[in-house]
Amino acid sequence: MSRLPKNRLTIRGRIERCWLFAFRAPVERVLTELPPELEPITHGGFAFWSAVVSELREMRPAFLPRVMGISYRHVAYRVYVRCHPPAGPPQPGLYFLRSDCDSHFVRLAGNALTDFRFRTAGIGIEDLADRCTLRVVSSDAPAEAILDRHAPATLAAGSPFNSIEDAGSFLKYHPCGLAVPSSGQVALLRITRDEAAWRYRLMHVRHQEWGFFAGRDVQAEICYEVKPIDYQWNRAVTIPVRPRTD
Repeated sequence: MSRLPKNRLTIRGRIERCWLFAFRAPVERVLTELPPELEPITHGGFAFWSAVVSELREMRPAFLPRVMGISYRHVAYRVYVRCHPPAGPPQPGLYFLRSDCDSHFVRLAGNALTDFRFRTAGIGIEDLADRCTLRVVSSDAPAEAILDRHAPATLAAGSPFNSIEDAGSFLKYHPCGLAVPSSGQVALLRITRDEAAWRYRLMHVRHQEWGFFAGRDVQAEICYEVKPIDYQWNRAVTIPVRPRTD
């Protein structure tokens, strides 16, 4: 049986709740995780990871009405990267190493139709007025994070940024996923969203543990909470790229 083509559907939905955690790591360590078509985006001698925990609503192919959409919770682990087309500026985006979801249907459909590497896991969200607790129940990548809604967000110790605001601006979510379907090519999965409606607040993290990052030499940088917003994940456009030369 031939493999279904990946990233060929445009998907619409709503991000109802979302928290993004960014981490810095040595560039040479991150390079070992990337195909040669991609290079890490760096600042101050570091590369950057993100873990995003989100609750998605009304997810469906763009040709279907909202009422036929599904809802689930999603945790994704990505690297901030860019690729170099033969002509024109570099294309920044996020490269997915792993996705966890709390739906067996999403795992099956996601792995058949995308390059986001889905697995199933229990994902708990306790969202209270004074704190938010996020948990991932997984045999190989458990996680827990506790966010304080009253304490101010502060710049991480050893951060390469001058201020928490600088960190938040640099590590803002890139609206494009990058996948590598074959040697010398990158698939661009651009996201359509109302940029005026994309708002976030930096959060104080009281505690966090991420099994996925064990042994990956990461240091916590920032966390931000994203306001609800409609999203469209567009079908992929594949382009040739120049491989990095390290």
